[in-house]
Amino acid sequence: MGFRFRRSIKLLPGVRINASLSGLSLSLGGRGATVNLSKRGVRRTFGIPGTGLSWSSSSRWDNSGARSGESAAHLRQIEAARRQAEIEERRETVLAEIAASEGHVRDVVNHWRKMPTMPSNEDYLAACNPRPFTFEEPAPHAPEMASEEANLRASNLEVAKRERPLPAGPLVLFIGGSILVGAVGGLATGTLGGSPQAGPLVGVVVAVFGAIVSTLVLVAKTARARHAVADDAFRTNWPAKWEEALRRHDDAVRAWAERRDAAQAEWDREEAERIEFAQRLLGGDPAALDETVSESLGDLDFPFSTECRVAIPDAARGYVLLDLPEIEDVVPERQRQVLADGNVREVGRTNRSGDYALLAAGLALLVARTTFSAGPTLSVVRVAAYTQRRQRRHGVLGDEFVFEAVLRRDEVARLDPATVDPILTLKNTPSRFDLRDDFELKPIEPPAWIYSIDSSHAV
Repeated sequence: MGFRFRRSIKLLPGVRINASLSGLSLSLGGRGATVNLSKRGVRRTFGIPGTGLSWSSSSRWDNSGARSGESAAHLRQIEAARRQAEIEERRETVLAEIAASEGHVRDVVNHWRKMPTMPSNEDYLAACNPRPFTFEEPAPHAPEMASEEANLRASNLEVAKRERPLPAGPLVLFIGGSILVGAVGGLATGTLGGSPQAGPLVGVVVAVFGAIVSTLVLVAKTARARHAVADDAFRTNWPAKWEEALRRHDDAVRAWAERRDAAQAEWDREEAERIEFAQRLLGGDPAALDETVSESLGDLDFPFSTECRVAIPDAARGYVLLDLPEIEDVVPERQRQVLADGNVREVGRTNRSGDYALLAAGLALLVARTTFSAGPTLSVVRVAAYTQRRQRRHGVLGDEFVFEAVLRRDEVARLDPATVDPILTLKNTPSRFDLRDDFELKPIEPPAWIYSIDSSHAV
């Protein structure tokens, strides 16, 4: 059997410190209720004195001094909260990325809503009026006599400074004389009974003062001579200088007037061509209509690859052949989804065909509205659209026409780009536009008029 050692010391009433081979402990309380604190933990004892009945419980300390059972549970809660916070942060980051990606898809699908504003009849008529000419280059300013005089005087003074530098000979003579006078004065001061220290000091002061005064006198004399020379040169040169300034101004004015007249002549020529072209448009000239419609459709900026071909057979009808973008280029097949644990998985995109049908129908409205805006006499525009699809029989990619939209000017002019439903709009017109149950565009027979469109009209 092993040895035991235990000693108890009373510190205060109800407070005792216990020493044993296992270490120190502290007891609080008295008979009936005692709490013992040691490195092993906390032991609580409650009993009824004299009966022998008691109850005790104990718990261990963790490293921070808390009870181990409660601390472990608390740590587990903290760790779980930390993991949940990390998951939520990761979810928010991925959700933001997905939202940005899906927002881009929505922007592409709804790009057609950027329709041009339909001009009014007054706008078309105003295009036939000449616009006023403006020349942005200002006319040359007349020379100012005071400024020209100041410039000439400054120039003459600079010449005089170069021609009449500060004379080095007299300057050396004056400074040497000052030093000599100072030396003599200092010697005289020492000889006539002054202190030995006073002589050199007087000599230095006299020499420095004399050198400064002589230098200032020489500089002032030279400056007066320079100004006199500059004034003489100004009186001699000023009449010719002023006459030259006036002549330069006249030459600059004539050159400016020539540039203005040339610019106005070019403006008048371009205005005459523009007005003549606008009158041809208002008169329904097919060639003018074809040109302006092709340019307007070519200026459309799409976030995907597409192409239009145009034909204007007469003043009232317009035909546009539209090469739709591939569905893979505008609506991805799959999209990302965030799971509850923060992980990401890819799933098939729902209503992909519906999004593509919305884009295709919207492009028909955009193309028609642009065509009507550029062609003031057009009353009906037909838009035939095709896309590349893999043929089901032999699996080869080929062009497949999916709709022909027949749109009238008054109908398109009333559309609100922000709220219009292009699919419903085409269904309510005499168009060939049909969807399957999954919103896939059904193929149609190519309209006969497409073969009259020259490939050179592609825009």
